[in-house]
Amino acid sequence: MADQPSADLIIRDVRIVPFRSRTELGGLRRGGRVPGSLDALPCPGEPVDVRVTGGRVIEVGRGLHAPGAPVLQADGSFLIPGLWDAHAHLDMEAARSARIDTLATRSAEEALELVALSLRDLPAGSRPATIQGFGHRLSNWPRLPTVAELDAVTGDIPTLLISGDVHSGWLNSAALRIFGLPQAGAQEPGAPLKEDPWFALLDRLDEVPGTRELRESGYRQVLADMLARGVTGVVDMSWSEDPDDWPRRLRAMAEQGVLPQVLPRIRIGVYRDKLEHWIARGLRTGTELAGSPRLPDGSPVLVQGPLKVIADGSMGSRTAFCSLPYPQPLPGYPYGKPNHSPDELVELLQQATAAGITAAVHAIGDACCHQVLDAFEATGASGSIEHAQCVSPTDIPRLARLGLTASIQPLHQIDDAAAVGDVWPRLQHH
Repeated sequence: MADQPSADLIIRDVRIVPFRSRTELGGLRRGGRVPGSLDALPCPGEPVDVRVTGGRVIEVGRGLHAPGAPVLQADGSFLIPGLWDAHAHLDMEAARSARIDTLATRSAEEALELVALSLRDLPAGSRPATIQGFGHRLSNWPRLPTVAELDAVTGDIPTLLISGDVHSGWLNSAALRIFGLPQAGAQEPGAPLKEDPWFALLDRLDEVPGTRELRESGYRQVLADMLARGVTGVVDMSWSEDPDDWPRRLRAMAEQGVLPQVLPRIRIGVYRDKLEHWIARGLRTGTELAGSPRLPDGSPVLVQGPLKVIADGSMGSRTAFCSLPYPQPLPGYPYGKPNHSPDELVELLQQATAAGITAAVHAIGDACCHQVLDAFEATGASGSIEHAQCVSPTDIPRLARLGLTASIQPLHQIDDAAAVGDVWPRLQHH
């Protein structure tokens, strides 16, 4: 597989926006000062030229020249460092390009109408191998849908509608049959799968005919879209069967002639059920994955990322583990649903830390965040709390003291804001 291209580039008349690096921010938090180039950077508003070689900025000044190098005329535009997406599910994004977008739906009826419309728009006589959608939030719907009503629209075409928080899946009977699960009946109309029963299917979605093709066809567009938005690095939290999955994927794209000319850096996450396999392969956080292409500066595109642990559920499914009960709880789980006991969390983080793997722990409810912080403190593990949507004010200083990252996704403020008052009426200050 060819390495990424290296060439000089002059960006002319651009205004640089100084950003503090994580190293600098860490130094400031500890009360020290980390030597850097901030003081030498011009203030935004003073146009300068920037010379890039081998993927790195090597010179900033006025009237720069590099004979034969392409010139990008910025006309006073702002220039910022490449962005990192610290928590993405690229498999979901790749499949989304061919999935029905259910994000804006506010009821099961609206989602069903989108499915029906997609079927009506098919060429006469054609039949899709599968129907799939993504993006809705069950918490934004006034009632839970049933399998039976999805069956009425889709018939025997395997259909999966995945929630935007990826914590539930609304499947029709044809899809449930593929997984050997109970289908809708006269006495039991069925309901969406949530949390553990749904998570158990996430790594089996390829059993639905057409799913693998749907997903793999979208990866090229996902990578191109990331770079078009200025995202030059990503932590991919997708479930993976093997550390060779990404190298194999990029190699196949290269053989097909569809590999993007420029690639973002990709850090690959690993889940609990595959952790021992990763450790046996000698992979640590930051390790280059075998077969990775290289960037112009010589660094690998693909490196090992963190252990991903899902410690509780989500707000939308009312399974995030909280200190106060939900007004309308999931039956049997008034406070939500922790996925691991405190001892299990400690054991997982100890295992990962001993192997040199950092931890990215999904924790949304305030009680779960507290337990996860306890586990980080007990083990000395490093890493992040993912989402951290509801955190006790007394736990926020602990995040800083332990040197952990609160990996917060701004999109959740948009998706979940309307439901907070209903789902967490007494925890809004958290």
